[in-house]
Order: sequence, then structure tokens, then C-alpha cells
Amino acid sequence: MREHGLPDRIRTDNGSPFATTGPLGLSKLSIKWGKLGILHERIHPGEPGENGRHERMHRTLKLETATPPAFTLREQQARFDEFRRCFNKERPHEALAFATPDSLYVASTRLYPKELPGHEYSEQFVVRKVRKDGDIKLEGKYIFISGVLSHERIGLLEVEEQLYELYLGDILLGEVDTHWMTFTSVR
Repeated sequence: MREHGLPDRIRTDNGSPFATTGPLGLSKLSIKWGKLGILHERIHPGEPGENGRHERMHRTLKLETATPPAFTLREQQARFDEFRRCFNKERPHEALAFATPDSLYVASTRLYPKELPGHEYSEQFVVRKVRKDGDIKLEGKYIFISGVLSHERIGLLEVEEQLYELYLGDILLGEVDTHWMTFTSVR
């Protein structure tokens, strides 16, 4: 991304490192993408056909580079490098009207920032930094939110007495109840 710029969106499956079982399936990687303004699209669980072109590329990659695998890591890397060169520069792709990816590629104009931006909140929010263990302190009580959010600044918007909506930037993650000391994810 530093070399080619930031994409507008990235489509992935629901496995690690792209997703977790935490709030909204967020992972450290998907949180970073969000800070960079990249929309993370996830396919539905168990539906690899939703990413069919990518799955097809993986099948060809495995067949041409790792069946059988090379004897050394250096030889294996050379196979991957040659596959990438051929796949992008020489091989026509039916989905691209038989053009090559390299012939259609245009670098993104969105540059990778020198510093990762943080989430900003208006004055109506109570802002807390999630502790290393995934807790926040609110109204004198510790409430577990999620380890995946450790070190992130989150915003809490009081909607009723002792009930807050919890946000990561503009993403509603769930509700925090300080009476019961619970966090409930929106899923």
C-alpha cells in the first residue's frame, strides 16, 4: 500500500487475520484498514463462491507453484515470483476481456499516510481508551469490551441512564450497561 496507494475496499473471507469472533468480527487488521478509510467487505461464511475469481486464482497458484512443493524456501519463492509475473503481465484473463491485469492496472491516488489516523469523536461522546486486557473504566467500573480493541480509542454515547452506545469511529459496536457492567455486541 505504501508503494501502490490505498484501495477503496478489500474483500476477504471470515478467517484470521481478516476477522475474529469479537464485536462485528473486527480484527486488528480490519480496524487498521478502517482507520485508513478502506471498506472491508467480507463474504458470507461458507460461501467461497462469492469470491470465486480469487478462489480460482488460488487453485491455479497451488497447481503451478506448489504441486509438488520446491525443495527449498528460496526455490519456492522463485516459483511464486514467476507465477506473479506471468499471471499479471503475460496471461490473458477471461474476466478482463482477455487483457492482462498489468495492462489495466492504475495505481491508487490515495497515499498511505505517514501516521495512522485515530478515531475522532464529538463532545457528546465519553471517550475511553481500551486497556490492554480489553476493559474500559466507566462510571468507576471496569467493563470488558474486547481484546481486539485493546489500545483503541472508543466513543460512548449515553442513550439512557447507565446505558451507552459504544462506537469505534462511526461504527456502532453495541451497548454498554453500567448497572449490570456488561457489553452487548450488535452482531
